[in-house]
Amino acid sequence: MAESIEEGYETLIKNRNNMILGGTAFLRLRNKNINIGIDLSNLESDYIREDKNNIEIGPMTTFRSIETNKICHYSRSYSSF
Repeated sequence: MAESIEEGYETLIKNRNNMILGGTAFLRLRNKNINIGIDLSNLESDYIREDKNNIEIGPMTTFRSIETNKICHYSRSYSSF
C-alpha cells in the first residue's frame, strides 16, 4: 500500500509489470503478469469539495459517490453551456 502519490509513482516506474489496481480494473487483467499491484486507497483522495466557483472531485472518488453527493447535482451556477 503506497503511503503517498510519490511512493506509488516510484513503485510504478520501477518495473513495467507494476500496476496501479483499483476498483475492478484488475479483473480484466487475467492474462497479464503483474509484478506488484499498487494500492492507493489509503491516500484520502476520494473527496468531493466545493468552493465559490468550482467543484473538485478526487481521483479515487467512486461514480456512486458523485451520483449521490448533493454538491454534484445540477446547479445553474456551475453550468458552462
